[in-house]
Amino acid sequence: MGRQTSVERGTIKIEDIEPGLLRQRRNLLIISIGIIIFEFGGGSLSSVPLGYGNVILSKPEVALYFVWLALPYSL
Repeated sequence: MGRQTSVERGTIKIEDIEPGLLRQRRNLLIISIGIIIFEFGGGSLSSVPLGYGNVILSKPEVALYFVWLALPYSL
């Protein structure tokens, strides 16, 4: 996992990160940065825009719990 090294004729070759690990890392960064911006920005959630219109949330904290649960899933 992560970077792999191999020796070729006295030089060290460092291979790139595996594609699966790269996707997981990207998802974790997006979720983490999104939560940080939302929390420090004092964000609030009352409706969710979807392709056919807005969905008004009667309990917006449920959506926030879902986002917080997505963070450990990405880890």
